Amino acid sequence: MNFTDFFTRGLANTLKFKNQANFSYRGTAVVVNTTTVIDTWYLQDFTTASYELSLEYGPDDVEHVNAVVTARAGQASITVYGRTNLGRDLVQFSTTVDNSVVKLIATPFYEADDATLLKNIKVIFKVTYSERITRLAVPTTVGETTTAGGEFGQQLNWNNSNLPNGFLQITENGQIEISTLTNIVVAGQSPLRSAFILDSFNITNPDNAIAVTTNSTTRTLTFTATNYPSVAVTSSFTSTLSGSTNKIDNVIIGGSTPFPANFTTLTTTNQTNLTPASSNVIISPTGTGRIVASSSILGTMDNVIIGSITPAGATFSTLLLTNPQNGGSDLATLNTVKQQLLLGAIK
Repeated sequence: MNFTDFFTRGLANTLKFKNQANFSYRGTAVVVNTTTVIDTWYLQDFTTASYELSLEYGPDDVEHVNAVVTARAGQASITVYGRTNLGRDLVQFSTTVDNSVVKLIATPFYEADDATLLKNIKVIFKVTYSERITRLAVPTTVGETTTAGGEFGQQLNWNNSNLPNGFLQITENGQIEISTLTNIVVAGQSPLRSAFILDSFNITNPDNAIAVTTNSTTRTLTFTATNYPSVAVTSSFTSTLSGSTNKIDNVIIGGSTPFPANFTTLTTTNQTNLTPASSNVIISPTGTGRIVASSSILGTMDNVIIGSITPAGATFSTLLLTNPQNGGSDLATLNTVKQQLLLGAIK
């Protein structure tokens, strides 16, 4: 190709096309199935980037998008314009930046069901970068922070009189790193070793009722409660236990202010008293439930009417009538001394 067949010098130090020549471009497509980085550039090289992007979704859905990205350390902006397609937006563009790297990102839109992401979207682009004029410097901070001893893109924070300088770092990807921490000195207390912070975490209250402990090997957290002098809940409280071996031992429930309780099975191993003041004691199983009362030795039942509403057959070994009635169909009294009654009727 002869360069002079297409270009000539234009006005004001410009390059001019000859004979209605134009640009065309085609490159290796970036395939977008999920959130995908389309392009990456560095703040120390450029300040802005102007994109012209062409997208294809199958043979029929095509789209043209323009985007301009500007950025500085920790802040980036994107303007998307000139979107032209055949009725369907294919991707959404965004940008991210840290202390050095800028990224143009594409996220696919959804299918007609608004739940399934579009797949296999192909993106090609051309871009014009604006080179940086002012060189970057290590960022400075104020207050209790410093960049002393740090590297580009990293800040050392929280200088403190009882903590070593630079014990905490915020990295470029936003992670917090603790280093150079040998001990923590607190006036009037023994120094706390770094293992207290990094390997084990132990909390107990003065009466050792509650303890929270981490295992430095398994990195697990254990909660232990050995003594509850008093627990007050000012709002509603719900406790749900899973499994089949949960137990509550040596506890008085409703000792001060009792409330109704529901149980599927209630078993007592000592004397059981049902003595409500001026209230009824009701035992009335439903369905196929029945009442079974059995005593291993002689028991008593006083001041009770048996069968007053729905009488049923009764069996007695000895029946003592203390106030016998005469006439009608009363039982015959055969022994006037003990008044033992035999079942029968007289007219």
